[in-house]
Amino acid sequence: FSFFLTALLEQTIDPTTWTRASAAHGYIYPAKNRTNLHVVAKALVSRVLIQNNAAYGVEFTREGRSYIVQANREVIISAGAINTPQILQLSGIGPREELARINVPLISDLPVGQHFQDHFLTPLLFIAKNSSDIDWSRFMYSRQTVANMYDYYVHQTGPLTQFPISATYYSSSANNDTQWPDTI
Repeated sequence: FSFFLTALLEQTIDPTTWTRASAAHGYIYPAKNRTNLHVVAKALVSRVLIQNNAAYGVEFTREGRSYIVQANREVIISAGAINTPQILQLSGIGPREELARINVPLISDLPVGQHFQDHFLTPLLFIAKNSSDIDWSRFMYSRQTVANMYDYYVHQTGPLTQFPISATYYSSSANNDTQWPDTI
């Protein structure tokens, strides 16, 4: 059997070129000259500093050293669906029972970390008994021509500017071992 797996993924699209943009390209670069933004690479926030029910800074580690940074106005935590609740809980904001279990002093008993979702993905699995059942002409390989790449990089036009859809094909035909699929 051959396995064909596809997934539709949410992407950040640059509205000027209609191409996929990284988080840095979409959010940090446009704000890089703001005086109230300081980006520290390779840092991990360990907790939000809170006093009188107000956040006043963060503690983070970078290259093995611990740092404390204080904010002038506000603290914004944007660490994703997994790390944001983790940071809040390590700061004392979260379900009372959960914080007691990990010995974190309670600041606010809130349902932090419940009902969160990361990347939504619905896998669909199709089994093809015969490889001739797969229409290979629809794959990205047929679109990655020199002309199409030129149009994409120089003019931001052509089929490569379409919203990306991730498709993965698994086959064990190349190594003849059905226990270890090849990934194309």
